[in-house]
Amino acid sequence: MRNLNRLCMFCGCAFLAVNLLGCGISQNGGKDSHKKEVAEKKEESKFDTEAAKQVVEKDWDDVGFKYAPEDISVSNIQQCRNGYLFVMKYLGSGACCNVFYVERQDGDWKILDRAEGNVDMTPGISISVARVNGKKVAWGSVGESIYVKKKDARKNVSFGQLCLISKTGKTCRIPIQNNQTYLQALELKDVKSWKALDGDGNPILDQSSCKKDYGDDVLEQESE
Repeated sequence: MRNLNRLCMFCGCAFLAVNLLGCGISQNGGKDSHKKEVAEKKEESKFDTEAAKQVVEKDWDDVGFKYAPEDISVSNIQQCRNGYLFVMKYLGSGACCNVFYVERQDGDWKILDRAEGNVDMTPGISISVARVNGKKVAWGSVGESIYVKKKDARKNVSFGQLCLISKTGKTCRIPIQNNQTYLQALELKDVKSWKALDGDGNPILDQSSCKKDYGDDVLEQESE
């Protein structure tokens, strides 16, 4: 009788262990399945520079504009709502530095909003502010030198920061680098002035100096 009780206890423990092991496998299987779904969703939403070039090329072909792919660079791809914002710099005829918002619709990436900007020519930096897909953004391109009118020559500089200043005095500081584009979402209202600084915080350019030296303010009017 005593042996029979031991046998029953052994069988009960074995049955319990099998059930617990099965639950563990089921739970781990559920976690693995969830990870797989997350990875698949990330892959579905992946948007890279080649995809960006393709949607831009299709969009420009529709209006009869042609360009050489090697003249285009795409950068600063940032997730925004259900799609992506990105900057495209074009150095061919009609050079520009534009910002685009794209979403995937019916399996294809489509441009839903865009805004036009300038490239860094004489001033060494371009600055554009606009609302794209309802979001206020600042973007532009940065060079590696500025034109000094008094000497009628170019001066090599090292850009480090762009400061946008609102009418009320609030400041948004955007990290920038030579020969790069930048893209930044803004919370500022009524951006009225700006300063470009080097890596140590020393001023390189500002709005008033650009007006004096170039006759134009490189900060475009914000389009609401």
